[in-house]
Amino acid sequence: QDLSQGAWLLACAGNYGQPGALKHISRAASLSLSSFQPEDLHRLARSHAVLRAREPVIFSAIAKEATSHATAYRSKPGEFVELFWCFAKARHADADLLTLTGNIALSEASALNSQEFCCMIWSFARLHAGNHLIAERTSVEVARRILHFNVQELSNLAWACGILPSFAGCTLQLIVGEASRRFVELKTLELSNILWACATRSVDNSSLVRVMETSDHYMCLLPQFKAQELSMILWSFARARPSITSSDHLTFEHPLLQTLLQTARGKLASFSPQNLSNTLWAFAVLVCDDEGFLHGAIAETMTKLLELKPLELAGVAWAFAKLACCQQAASSELLPVAQSRVLEFEPQSLSNIAWASAKMEIGKRDFFLSLADEALFKIDAFEAQHLSNFSWALATLALEEPQVLGAISTCARQKMK
Repeated sequence: QDLSQGAWLLACAGNYGQPGALKHISRAASLSLSSFQPEDLHRLARSHAVLRAREPVIFSAIAKEATSHATAYRSKPGEFVELFWCFAKARHADADLLTLTGNIALSEASALNSQEFCCMIWSFARLHAGNHLIAERTSVEVARRILHFNVQELSNLAWACGILPSFAGCTLQLIVGEASRRFVELKTLELSNILWACATRSVDNSSLVRVMETSDHYMCLLPQFKAQELSMILWSFARARPSITSSDHLTFEHPLLQTLLQTARGKLASFSPQNLSNTLWAFAVLVCDDEGFLHGAIAETMTKLLELKPLELAGVAWAFAKLACCQQAASSELLPVAQSRVLEFEPQSLSNIAWASAKMEIGKRDFFLSLADEALFKIDAFEAQHLSNFSWALATLALEEPQVLGAISTCARQKMK
């Protein structure tokens, strides 16, 4: 009890002035966990989660102790869900703990209150866990409780559906319908989470968008949007464009997007590299004709090139190619950064940046050879679209690389089967 309370005091104080204290407590606690009561285990785990202290040894020990009391937890599923949340917050996936939580999800879900239920589903998503049986049980519970969730819980459930494919479908559609009905209660993060989930899982968002088009509440929300939320919504609209309006092709002339642009224009400096990459991708998909905003977004992106992750670098190059702009900047600034980090590129990034460079007719032979060498090493992980893009780039540039082309052909034949 003393150890768990001491850990919690550190968590409440933000570990101020005692960076090594929690580690000392963890070591001492790991030697006597068998004497911990459930509330002590929860307090110790929560302290580590709040302080973002990823101590795999202590989390594994807590999981082992908790699962040894599985029968007791079945009578108090809410307490166990709280413990599971701590593991999810710390991104520590323990197989035995996940199995026990799955059993509780299937047999005791109706005994959880709405907050506990949403906490459990959020935790499954955070750990990228869960199966179709848990998804089916979740769908039943969401349908039963839909009128009783608050909007933050609806948003968290939507986010979980976006992360876990098996949890989407009718569950997410129910959430969209209820969020549309209670739109005036939504805050900016809740709205952006739901739109993002719909776009990620290709779920129709039209009922929510129709409310946005006519709601004064949306106009009140606009100044409150943060950079990440703005980029999420722009990305979501681009990803889900067929279901946004009845028109076949949505452009930035749509009133909703125009108001988003006006809001984002003054916040570009606060856009993170990922926000900028997502925004440029949306511009390319939705055919932006706002040159002032586009140039501002591009200029901001070029100042943060070294901060871009490989997927973001490739995304920016793809957007430049689709928008037919910035060939000079891409050639002299973006490609050198990409070449210096080519070993970090995954198949999607390799194929996108190869396609974009060939499309813009930029890049020297040694750049493409470095991409080809890396592609050869990772060819088994290439999807059909990646193979198509990469082989098109090689053909467009008339680069005859028999070894790479042979590997692409072999991989493509296997996928055709």
